[in-house]
Amino acid sequence: MSLGVEGSCYPHRGNYLSLDPTYRDVYGRPLVRMTFDFRANEQKMAQFVSGKMMEIARHCGADKVGSLQGLVVPFDSRIYQTTHIVGGTIMGETPHDSVVSPHLQHWDAHNLFVVGASVYPHNSGYNPTGPLAALALRLGDDLLRYLQAPGRL
Repeated sequence: MSLGVEGSCYPHRGNYLSLDPTYRDVYGRPLVRMTFDFRANEQKMAQFVSGKMMEIARHCGADKVGSLQGLVVPFDSRIYQTTHIVGGTIMGETPHDSVVSPHLQHWDAHNLFVVGASVYPHNSGYNPTGPLAALALRLGDDLLRYLQAPGRL
């Protein structure tokens, strides 16, 4: 049996997406660059919940308990850390604090809809797939409405 824990990862101004000044795709367009790292809060949270998980394993009578691997800092996307990187096209109530509306419609281009974990402002410490599926299903209904009367939903 295995046990696992996840913590949340809140948004920080220092974590962002930008166009890379060096790397380009085959058409000469700049690639997206992700600037991200775990902050002290995420590191302390991971250490705390990992310690609790070890206590639970021992109280359950585990006779073999493997070693813990904490968060790798600086962040390295090549190392799997049960992470779900989210954000980049954040969903919100106004164009001043987000890229897409709650209907996943881009604020500046009403015929552009974005569905993906990029619409989340942060990783809440839970697998994002279920809520994302719900957003996608709702978007299906919204797209049918949009096709009948294109414009702002």
